[in-house]
Formats: sequence, structure tokens, C-alpha cells
Amino acid sequence: MEFLPPFYAILPPILNHCNYECNNYLYNLESQNPNDHSFYYQPTNASEILAKKRSRNACAAARFRDRRKKYEKEIQQKCQRLEIRVKELEGMDHTKVIELEKKLDEVYNERNLLNQKLQDQEKEARIDIIIIFFNANIDEFFL
Repeated sequence: MEFLPPFYAILPPILNHCNYECNNYLYNLESQNPNDHSFYYQPTNASEILAKKRSRNACAAARFRDRRKKYEKEIQQKCQRLEIRVKELEGMDHTKVIELEKKLDEVYNERNLLNQKLQDQEKEARIDIIIIFFNANIDEFFL
């Protein structure tokens, strides 16, 4: 059975914020023959295993700190952009907004008047149809 490397051995080298042991371990992986797995150091006692774990944990913590700093920077930039936008909107001339609201009210009122006229015309048309139909039926009845 062939020895398979651990999953973290396949990761690309980490250049910043990791201790020397972590970077050195990953750089050694790149320089070796991919078919030769003899260069993987297998710790034998508990203190070496813990040291390896601490080393990997330190690298992971450094990557997490980098991601968090990047995220915080992005959030800060977004807040600055939004603050600038708020200042622009607060400094805007409100008279134009008031004028547009008045025009909108006028359009709504005009629409309501036209709807009322249309309803009145429909009532008149129904009455005319009933009168025409009634007169036609009376004429047929007397003929």
C-alpha cells in the first residue's frame, strides 16, 4: 500500500505570517520528486506531533487573520462610500422633490377625474341602449 501525503502537504506555499517551519515544510514539498514520499517526516513522539499541530494551527490562524483584516477593510470602505452618498443626498435640493410630488398629485387627480367621466359616459351609454332596445321592442309589439 502506497503512503499518501496528508491533505495540507498539497497546499501551495504560504509566504506571509507563517512561522519558518510551516513555510520550510511546504517549500520542501515543491522541491521533491512527486513519486518519492520518503521526504515526509513522520513525528515519533508526542511533543513533535504537538509541535507540528501548533505549527499548522499558527499558519491557519495567520490565514484567518489575513482574511478577517481584508473583510474589515472592505466593510470600512463600503461604509465610507455610503457615508459620502448620504451626505450627497442630504445636501440635495429638496424643492425639486416637492415639485415632483405636486406634479404626481396633479396627475393622480386628473386620472381620477377622467375615470369619473368615463363612468358617467358608460352610464349614459347603457341608458341609451336600454331606451333604444325598449323603443324597438315597443315598435315591434305594435306593428
